[in-house]
Amino acid sequence: MTHIVILKNTENGYLIFTTSSDVDETILEYSYKDLANDVAFSLETRFAGLLNTYIKKKLYAFQVDDHYFMANLEDAMHHIIEANKLLNLSREDDEIAEIRNSIDLLPARNPTHEERNIIDKLKEIQSEIYCLKLIEKQYKNQIMIKIGKNSGLGDLITFHGFKRKKFDIQRFSEDYPDLVD
Repeated sequence: MTHIVILKNTENGYLIFTTSSDVDETILEYSYKDLANDVAFSLETRFAGLLNTYIKKKLYAFQVDDHYFMANLEDAMHHIIEANKLLNLSREDDEIAEIRNSIDLLPARNPTHEERNIIDKLKEIQSEIYCLKLIEKQYKNQIMIKIGKNSGLGDLITFHGFKRKKFDIQRFSEDYPDLVD
């Protein structure tokens, strides 16, 4: 299994994030480069690749070459642990499939306090997703207006016009007046 590792430079306080199959070897490598000299946090996980991507997108404060630095150790540790917990929930998929395929369901019951909290978090996330989709649509519309009739903006974004799927009787009658009564 791979480790998610946060290394610390005790001289300047910088935290550097990386993944490693051998934490001791990694600290030696980074100390040799004068980037870090202590392990601040290490978590063995089967989701190192996913967590690596998540952390790079969400938590790093700045990047130098291929090294990602973070500003707050406690915040980073919290996010890594929570994200890892969520990824480990996928192990429950078999249990969920068994429940969904069950024919003999019991009658509905009132939720426990813990279940209510989970439901509230789910509703909050669904609301955030809805809002983000609206914001995404706004940005897409703004960009389409900016692009105008061009096919894109360099290599950053391209736009393909819509192809009409509806039969246009008016255009057909203009193009083929002898076929229309």
